[in-house]
Amino acid sequence: MFTSRFAFRPPPLPDELLSSWIQRTATGMLFLPYAFVHTYWQSEPPVLSRDIDLLGDPRVIAGMAVGTGTNPAVAASTTLTAFDGRLFADCGARGIYPWVLPVGVRNRDRKLPGQQYCPHCLSSDERPYLRKQWRLAVMSVCVVHSQVLLDRCSRCASPLMPFRSRALHVCWNCNRDLRHAKGQPPNQDAIRFNALADDALHAGWGRLGASTFHYSPILFSVLRQLGRNIISGPRSQRLRTVLGRQTDISDRPFNFEGGREEVEFLSSAERHRMHALIMALADNWPYNYVSSMSEAGMWHSWALRDMRSVPFALRTIVDQGLRPRTYSPPVEEVRAAARYLAKRRIGVSGRDLRRLIGDSIHTQEALATIAAPTLAAELEPPEFVSLPQD
Repeated sequence: MFTSRFAFRPPPLPDELLSSWIQRTATGMLFLPYAFVHTYWQSEPPVLSRDIDLLGDPRVIAGMAVGTGTNPAVAASTTLTAFDGRLFADCGARGIYPWVLPVGVRNRDRKLPGQQYCPHCLSSDERPYLRKQWRLAVMSVCVVHSQVLLDRCSRCASPLMPFRSRALHVCWNCNRDLRHAKGQPPNQDAIRFNALADDALHAGWGRLGASTFHYSPILFSVLRQLGRNIISGPRSQRLRTVLGRQTDISDRPFNFEGGREEVEFLSSAERHRMHALIMALADNWPYNYVSSMSEAGMWHSWALRDMRSVPFALRTIVDQGLRPRTYSPPVEEVRAAARYLAKRRIGVSGRDLRRLIGDSIHTQEALATIAAPTLAAELEPPEFVSLPQD
């Protein structure tokens, strides 16, 4: 590890990503980003062959801290692991980090549009840079400028690749100035979702209707499951249709980037639509959630589909509101049914009763009251119980 300072020593800007910080440092020293990284950290193991913002290399973080004279803790906060304990819990090595957009690094290229940006923010920056929140799937709206975030070049549709760009506000492929891209006005429900997410990220807790989540990763876990119910699964279309009748949001199927049907693999426009639908589903929590899910026939097993760790706050609501109720005829109804059958034949069995009125916890009790006690426990055919006539 080198111990000398860089010739150009910019500190990280507020909410700046590590990749953005490295790119600004490299260009300030008249380096290409790849040449800068290779010069100071060599290439074994390769630094830029993975998502450096998510899996921040300790060598690079420590080197940037030393080279720019930045506090090591501040340098470490430029990676997405800074959201551990606020967006997700137990950050570790796994295929998908909840609510973190993948960039699909392959041979130093980015195959997925996981880096979002706001043209207005880049235009207003004295030194354009990329924010950490722009890598989060809970964000689809710039909370400052109220514009839908973009995730591709507006001219050539290429995903952003900071290390291939001559500047952070320039497309690496066609050299278009990203600051000139035109954003779309956001959906009001999606704005509310983004405001909810932004508040929870900063405070570490949040509210959903009358429910208070004192640990924000639990809130985000619940919101993610609602999103998964909406975007994929055999009954998701039913749920989208129900929500579409409540709002003006399209219920068309979702298109995924990268082949995985998860909330992190949606384009910014599709996630924006998902955010609006999630907020519609969560309105007046949990009452609209239960009624909409019930109307769509999305019961307990569908609501919690593929959710490995179910928060108590969600399980309680699902157990109480989304378990189909089974009707059990009362004892008086069972007795009346038995007498009805007895009037039309010489006997009645437990099977006859079940065929007529369904299963009941009172079947045995009813038979014991009106039939011979020794035959009351007999609930299965083929014998019949002769009943006294009224």
